[in-house]
Amino acid sequence: MKEIEETKKAFAEAVKLGDAEAVAATYTEDCVLVQPDGANIVGRGALRRRWRSIFSRGARREVETTTSSIRRDRDTAYEIGDFIMHSFEDGRKVSNRGKHVLIYRRQDSGDWLFCVDIWNNPR
Repeated sequence: MKEIEETKKAFAEAVKLGDAEAVAATYTEDCVLVQPDGANIVGRGALRRRWRSIFSRGARREVETTTSSIRRDRDTAYEIGDFIMHSFEDGRKVSNRGKHVLIYRRQDSGDWLFCVDIWNNPR
């Protein structure tokens, strides 16, 4: 599923560059981000604002993902996996590990974008 891997790579690169616009471009206009605290972020614009806020704090970030399973039909796919979000600030590296469920929707262009992103942080 090359196209899905391309979306994940684009997301990881955008996070590394601190580019909220590029992060948002990996999501559908009507996306939903379900956070561990239960607060949903709905829509690409809200997601873009959230990432701008995160990046404005100044810490550089990198993300790694591992896929446990992925299933796809014609226009929808879902993935279950693990992630590590690394933050680099004041010479320190802090790593946040968790699980994710990602639902992708194929666009008319053939691109696969995140439409639902559910993650947890089992600290």
